[in-house]
Amino acid sequence: MGEAVQRRRLVQTVWFLAVLLAPGSAIMSKADETRATGAPTAPVTAPAAAYSGEKRVALVIGNADYEHYPKLKNPANDALDVAQRLRELGFEVVERSDLTSRQIGSTLREFRVKLEGATVALVYVAGHGMQIKGENYFPGVDADIAGEEDIPNQSLALRQLLDLLGDARTQLNLLFLDACRDNPFAAGTRSGSRGLARVEAPSGTLISYATRPGSVARDGDGRNGLYTAQLLQQMAVAADLPIETVLKRVVSGVKQGSEGLQEPWWEGSIEGNFCFAACREADSAGVAVPVPEAPPADAGVKPSRTTGILSPVAHPTARPSPAPVPPADPGTAVEVSIPNIESLWFTHAFSRNQNGRLAELVGKHVKSRHIRTTAGNGGMFSAAESPAGELYFCDATEARIFKIEADHEVVVYQHHAPIKHLEFGANGRLYFSSVMGSRDPGTIYELEGATATAYYALQPGALPATWAGGFAFDTHGMLWLSSGPQRPASLYRVHFQTLEKVFTTGDTGIMGFGFLRDGSIVYADNARSVMHLTLPSLQATRLFESPFEGWLTDVKPVRDDKK
Repeated sequence: MGEAVQRRRLVQTVWFLAVLLAPGSAIMSKADETRATGAPTAPVTAPAAAYSGEKRVALVIGNADYEHYPKLKNPANDALDVAQRLRELGFEVVERSDLTSRQIGSTLREFRVKLEGATVALVYVAGHGMQIKGENYFPGVDADIAGEEDIPNQSLALRQLLDLLGDARTQLNLLFLDACRDNPFAAGTRSGSRGLARVEAPSGTLISYATRPGSVARDGDGRNGLYTAQLLQQMAVAADLPIETVLKRVVSGVKQGSEGLQEPWWEGSIEGNFCFAACREADSAGVAVPVPEAPPADAGVKPSRTTGILSPVAHPTARPSPAPVPPADPGTAVEVSIPNIESLWFTHAFSRNQNGRLAELVGKHVKSRHIRTTAGNGGMFSAAESPAGELYFCDATEARIFKIEADHEVVVYQHHAPIKHLEFGANGRLYFSSVMGSRDPGTIYELEGATATAYYALQPGALPATWAGGFAFDTHGMLWLSSGPQRPASLYRVHFQTLEKVFTTGDTGIMGFGFLRDGSIVYADNARSVMHLTLPSLQATRLFESPFEGWLTDVKPVRDDKK
């Protein structure tokens, strides 16, 4: 093991013990986000350092008054307002308005000096941005670019910022890039493209773009641009929530404000929770709280981002489950209406005492396999078993996919919108559904290696607005959808991109469902019962009632073909 790795693990161990043994400290998960977006909070009046000695430093740049290219309306105000908000939140701020090419070097030197001993670094850039051959640049306001050779000498490069932050060894780096406007410098370049290029964020870094890479953001009509206005709002009303939640709220606000024309993008991976103000009591207070035995960087799934806003998990975070179930648990006897039914997985999203449960029906007994209490705030909405017998689940509200490893949960994937359902296809790939709301009826995605692509997109009005994302593949590989929790509910078969209604219930909903070996269907009724549906007779009967509290959201057979 290299000296650097040994030093890092030693620091993590000491750090973890210090947090664990501190009076009143707690290592917990994200707070329950039940407050409506935009609800007022107490004024931010203190730096709210997460632990003793925290130092926060920010570099804020707003370029608007370009000498040779179109001027912009908002960036000067954007930078001014962001800098003021950050000072209120305890940041030391290096602020620049209309940065020239000759000022780039001195600005970076000042930022580097202030970063000495810093825990958190933040960079905000507003203005014109461009990408050349996969590299992102922010030209100075005096830039006069005749060819690609001029760009590095007259621009601030994103790579410069990332290298500087890497050298500073800060624990957390946040970059906000409202510089994805149309490229006015394209006439002097051969390989320039629209917007900014996607950059793989280093571990411990989150990068937020005003719009998805390769797209352009609009200069706003008011004092601030649309993206920055949403960012400022969430820094005020959600300052006590984890940064990932803040970014997801920004995404939703911008999409709504632009009627879907602009969609912010963020990516990166951090350990622990960071909040702009003091994290809520239920949160882990601090930046990058280390995990005692973090898995290696190549553990788990690490899909790249091709659709939506996806956060790579370079170092998946394993969190101990607070209530592991002993493997010798005999389970609870239940009445099963069909003898010798094959074993089933089923999930409860919430209950009064737990935040989600995965259970298994074996014969006439039900056994808990995994229980979430303080392990997360999104519950357990759907679970899927891989061909290798690995168990994955999604938590619905926080847009994450987890892998269950013994008594740990490993975050392996994060999306920009709620993930509602998981399913492994016959090809061994993982599929998931994502539902944004009335403006986005929902999409099913396929993960293949390191690529996520849209597999099936619902058309507006095709299913009720309450669609809960339920889908499954039958024994012939055809895609089926369930309508959701409303009653009566229906099952649909997708035939040549057309939805064919196959079955409608009387007084139950249809959430998650799955196909048994004989082609019949089991489905969760949105209460506490698992139903069984025979085909083609369409006879529905109650298979069994779960002995556990909470909302039963998914059911599917246990694989008998594990590799």
